[in-house]
Amino acid sequence: MFVRYLLPLLCMISFPSPCFSGSPYQPEIGTASSNGTAGAANPTNVFDASALRTNPAGLARLQERESLFVGGQILSGVMRFDADIAIAGGDEGGNVAPLEFIPSIFYSRELGSRWHLGAGLAPAYGLSAEYGDSFVGRYQTVTTRLSGAGLYFSFGYELNEEWALGLSLAAIYTTLKLSRAVSNTPNNPYPATDGKVTFDDIDDWSPQAALGIVYTPKDSQWTLGLVYRSKTAVDLKGDLEAKNLPFSSGRAEVSFDMPEAYELGLAYQYTEKLKVFVQADYQLWSQFSDYTVNIGAGTDAYDRGWRDSYRVALGAQFELTPQQVIFVGTSYDMSPVTDKNRTFDAPTDDQLRLSASYHHRLDTLDFSLGLSLIQSASGKVDQTVEVTPGSGVFARTQGDFSTFNLIFVSASLEYHF
Repeated sequence: MFVRYLLPLLCMISFPSPCFSGSPYQPEIGTASSNGTAGAANPTNVFDASALRTNPAGLARLQERESLFVGGQILSGVMRFDADIAIAGGDEGGNVAPLEFIPSIFYSRELGSRWHLGAGLAPAYGLSAEYGDSFVGRYQTVTTRLSGAGLYFSFGYELNEEWALGLSLAAIYTTLKLSRAVSNTPNNPYPATDGKVTFDDIDDWSPQAALGIVYTPKDSQWTLGLVYRSKTAVDLKGDLEAKNLPFSSGRAEVSFDMPEAYELGLAYQYTEKLKVFVQADYQLWSQFSDYTVNIGAGTDAYDRGWRDSYRVALGAQFELTPQQVIFVGTSYDMSPVTDKNRTFDAPTDDQLRLSASYHHRLDTLDFSLGLSLIQSASGKVDQTVEVTPGSGVFARTQGDFSTFNLIFVSASLEYHF
């Protein structure tokens, strides 16, 4: 009874995409060069120890022999859904944007004249949205939270004056919490009579590798950066919680792939004080599109209809004084999901970023402050789901995310030994 009732319910839960990015991969981390340029400086990052995450080859070009970096980002904003059709009633959820703190820690050290190593903890991907138990789309999603944090070990090697190579090996810890309502009165669906089923923080560790190249032609102002990130297979396991429903809780397994990604960056030292960055990513989200669910009755495979996507970014670094640097940038993120396939647990759409940061150098301690403003297109949703599996009663919800504005505030400290 448990399996027959619950399996079709979980089959209707598609997998989430982040509410703060055009794709689940996070393009910026809490550093001045990354956050301030909207990620445009990532592939050519030779600025600080965060190169171990953005392009490990950049470690070999760091000026500091040893450094420790501690940073963090606060994510907030306004994200509202306006319903045009809501067959099952309920409310529009209010502001469902997350309030999150995202830390980063990086350490780098020179080993001899050509080798650098680095280790760190940084975000890899994530999402968060809380619609509420009485949301108009509650039979599809009430809560969605996907979080991926990486423990990184990286090496950079300076082959010669022009070429540097890098390798990063990461252990990614992924957690997923995802819930939706189930009507106990399908002929008269109403929030007060609903039950709820939840993937309760199911988790997994999985490996991911990155290869990096930094190339600076002799006597040139140009720097080229290339990064390849491998696919990582995520196999989440944990508790399946049922509340106010005629069956007990159980266990669940969910599997999907975080896809391969290719990153290309160019940096040009335009003047002694001004450096310009251009960056482009290509991410194979069609690999993420397929997923499997197992709740004790065998494994079932599904397709959420995602496509490959890209992002482009433009940034600049300006030296006010030898101690003070300003970064600015903008980026465009293509959504990996179209209007046809968008769901409430995947509300992402094309997004535009505007970013800036300030970095101040001291003798042994640097600090920075940054801000990113993110505006998304009004993602449309038009989904029809069964309010109770097997009841034959469906509810349609149609509308769009009329307001979708997010803010990243970042701060960091870097200590040079």
